[in-house]
Amino acid sequence: MQAEATKNKGLPNAIANGTRRLLAARESGVFLVLVILYVSVWFVSPIFRTQFNQISILRQMTVFAVLAIGQTMCIVIGGFDLSQGPVAALVGVLAGTAIKTWGWQPLVAIAFGFALSLACGLFNGFLVTRLRFVPVVSTLASSSIFSAVLYGITRGNPAVDLPPAYTWLGSGEVGPIPAGVVVMFVLYVIMHLVLTTSVFGRQVFLVGANKEAARLAGIDVERTQFAVFTISAVLAGLSGIILAGRISAAVPTMGSNLMLPTVAAAVVGGTWLSGGVGSMAGTLMGAAVMAIIRNAVVVLRVDLYLQEFVIGVATLLAVVLDLFRRGHLSLRSLRRGR
Repeated sequence: MQAEATKNKGLPNAIANGTRRLLAARESGVFLVLVILYVSVWFVSPIFRTQFNQISILRQMTVFAVLAIGQTMCIVIGGFDLSQGPVAALVGVLAGTAIKTWGWQPLVAIAFGFALSLACGLFNGFLVTRLRFVPVVSTLASSSIFSAVLYGITRGNPAVDLPPAYTWLGSGEVGPIPAGVVVMFVLYVIMHLVLTTSVFGRQVFLVGANKEAARLAGIDVERTQFAVFTISAVLAGLSGIILAGRISAAVPTMGSNLMLPTVAAAVVGGTWLSGGVGSMAGTLMGAAVMAIIRNAVVVLRVDLYLQEFVIGVATLLAVVLDLFRRGHLSLRSLRRGR
């Protein structure tokens, strides 16, 4: 009888302990925001509750969620990649142009696109590690270069009527699930495992936390940075192909509005702007928050111009909460004005 009483107490205790661990997790804040936001819009808007709209949210978040994987790694390692949007446009448009104008087969054009994104990543890595440019400055400069190359080759002309073999990642399906969504979740699982279980993942966090300490520990800091910026560019290229497939056209301007939600997804998801801290789970939830905000603006018929305003405010709030969490900001310091 005593054993049964102990057993009966065991389940509530396990649930309570699990709940405490969940609330103590760094991602608990963004998870709570995600649940509150989702439930609120669910009750307010019948359109939001439709299956079609739920699928639309997943499709919309795919592009910047994939970008946010690379951006999270760049921020964790102590930098930013401001060239992701131009790389996405460069790859998506030139691969589409290779099909429609140059007569290439879709798979060859996609392979060309990935090779192009790899070259962009190697260029960014070279600027950051060999020339020792600040990542923000180097990727800002490279973004202008990539955009100039794109417009120089295409003269601003889009590639339309792309074949299904090229658009499948953006508009195809795996059963009832969009193909891009499947790719997104697979990438998040893979990168979560890379960051949490591999030597490379530990090196990324150590370099972001303290470069000199990482160097003294025998880590090749430059090689790690090089790898991260290369991965970021390749993921940006993949996002460009997904986006071109989703809109069934490769337009030179299609990467222009991707930076804010991408950075916001990482920051809202708990990635520290100072580097050294971040997670794929948090970033995925942050991307979901951004996607729901964008969708809610549409289904609630709010002025579309408020969309970027709301995302900007959400990003600022995430930064402020991040500063509070790390002790860099307090109510006392706000009252004192410093």
